[in-house]
Amino acid sequence: MGWRHTYLVFGCLAMAIPLPVVGMLLTESPQGMGLWPDGATDPRVGAAQQGQEPGLSGHEAWHTSTFWLLVGAFFLLSVSFYGQLVHLAPLLTDRGVSAPKAALAVSVTAVGSLLGRIGTGYLLDRFFGPSVAIGFFCAAACGSFLLWRGVGGGGAVAAIVLMGLVHGAEFDLMAYMVSRYFGLRAFAEIYNYTFTAFTLGGMIGPLLMGMGFDATGSYRLVLGGFVVTALAAAGLMSRLGPYRVWEAAAEPVVAAGVSGS
Repeated sequence: MGWRHTYLVFGCLAMAIPLPVVGMLLTESPQGMGLWPDGATDPRVGAAQQGQEPGLSGHEAWHTSTFWLLVGAFFLLSVSFYGQLVHLAPLLTDRGVSAPKAALAVSVTAVGSLLGRIGTGYLLDRFFGPSVAIGFFCAAACGSFLLWRGVGGGGAVAAIVLMGLVHGAEFDLMAYMVSRYFGLRAFAEIYNYTFTAFTLGGMIGPLLMGMGFDATGSYRLVLGGFVVTALAAAGLMSRLGPYRVWEAAAEPVVAAGVSGS
């Protein structure tokens, strides 16, 4: 069909499938379905009922170290991941892989993304969020390391799947962390600050990858840097403390029994 008609089909699918689902099934709030947030059984009076959810404002979040740790971690992760993803096909063809096989290899990221998407939700319900994030970030670093080593065949596929894992986990982790550390009062604003930093990293990473190749004739140097970058993102996640418990019209308190380790 060619890439133009393929994009047209993608656009039609985006309208034909998600829009009816959103229109018919999604509600504005849990209360609209007789439910309460996070499985709560008792309705909360006060601020939450009036649309003023507990938590920090966007301005207040900017003045916390937690905010900058999160922003820095997701920025570095995005630099590393998207720098490689955008250049993955030329990286493989540069190593002698045929164009069709390189395209197929890139599509393998979807396998890792599916596993990461499902696995993230399962793990976040059971384990401390930053620990889950560190695991996924380290998986991305391992994938970068394998590509840096120049592996081929099954090793290259494994590297791509590892990278795909973080592709499936990144947005879920981002939203989860923002809600746990800053509450829901300005969730959309704070999430979008974080997402903006993530998007900026996605712009810088491919540029660095291309500049490195033009300067050295190889992707190897930048790939090594991306291994370090992903590990640095994991390190920033390790600096986050316990979650905060946000009560309406009250100051945040440290969640009981939640360890930062």
